[in-house]
Amino acid sequence: MSDRDDPNDISLFYGHDDDNTQQDADVDTGEPSSSSHGPLLPRPSDSEEDLNHRALAASSRNQSTADKINRVMSRYTWEELAGKENKTDEEKDVRRILSNRRAALNSRNNKKKNQNSLVTINDDLASQLFESHKTIDELTNARDEKDQQALTRDQYILSLETRLTAMENLFIETGGVLPSSFSQQQSWFPSEVALPEGEGGDNLWTDGQHVQFGDGSFLGPDMTQQDSTQMDHEQ
Repeated sequence: MSDRDDPNDISLFYGHDDDNTQQDADVDTGEPSSSSHGPLLPRPSDSEEDLNHRALAASSRNQSTADKINRVMSRYTWEELAGKENKTDEEKDVRRILSNRRAALNSRNNKKKNQNSLVTINDDLASQLFESHKTIDELTNARDEKDQQALTRDQYILSLETRLTAMENLFIETGGVLPSSFSQQQSWFPSEVALPEGEGGDNLWTDGQHVQFGDGSFLGPDMTQQDSTQMDHEQ
């Protein structure tokens, strides 16, 4: 029974022949339920008259119980019947039947409430599971994007290293010797010279600025020897 049901409304506990509450209550009270007589399957010894008699007996028992409840409850409310002392056998029987029907109805309502609660919990868990899968997909995509960026960076670095190696090899093959530790502060020529001037007097590469060159250690032995021989010949 819900909180809004009237406890004095005994019709809530009367039930019907096809009502599960009626079935549960009759089982609790020992009263034969309508469903217990339920489809009358013929037996070898049953005749049509036997089947009709069984159906009428079940209907009669149900009607007898309903009449008994009506007689008692026409004189009392539920609270009055429950608190009445010196009950007659019929009143005790009616109180027992209605108490069990009330318990059966409460049990059914509680089961329904629990079922609704489980459905709500299941929906919440399904929603959380969906959000978890969505988050996993987003994290996976972010990781894949970072992996792709790292791969692109590594490929670019490898390309630069390959080009640098090719340039170094070409430099050595043409007779040059790479310094052991070359930096931007080092120069390529042995003295301070002005680069060739372009139009307007500006140097072609430095806009008229003089640059300081190194000691010529980049030159190969052959080139150094060749320059020395040429200078002696000119003298």
